[in-house]
Amino acid sequence: MAAIHRILQVSAAALLAGCSVLGPDGGERLGVIQILPSSPAEVSVPQNAQRGEAFTVTVITHGGGCLSKGPTRVRTTGATAEVRPYDVHSGANVCPADIQLYQHTATLRFSDPGTATVHFVGIGHPGAEVVTVTRTVAIQ
Repeated sequence: MAAIHRILQVSAAALLAGCSVLGPDGGERLGVIQILPSSPAEVSVPQNAQRGEAFTVTVITHGGGCLSKGPTRVRTTGATAEVRPYDVHSGANVCPADIQLYQHTATLRFSDPGTATVHFVGIGHPGAEVVTVTRTVAIQ
């Protein structure tokens, strides 16, 4: 298990350390929520929530180097919410090889009872493709 954890650390460092992977231009960018396909994104959604009452969901992004924590944006339509964590690139051409985990939180509220769906949208490596992780919550 320690070997797998070390492989993930080395892979994350290689992916996040250099600006050649992420590009040298600064500004907000969709957060990296999944380092490897075998390493699932870290998200948290309660099993149940009361209708009309606010509750919190979280997603972890992988940053560090030239990436610092940015905003979390939420769009809700009916019984579906989309949560997009962003991190901010400093714009530097050379980035330190440190790794940071950033917890992004969002407050959601659904007014109708039933099943609500939460989509977490971020970047997955390798290939920097967009990935979506979906969870449901029972609204009572």
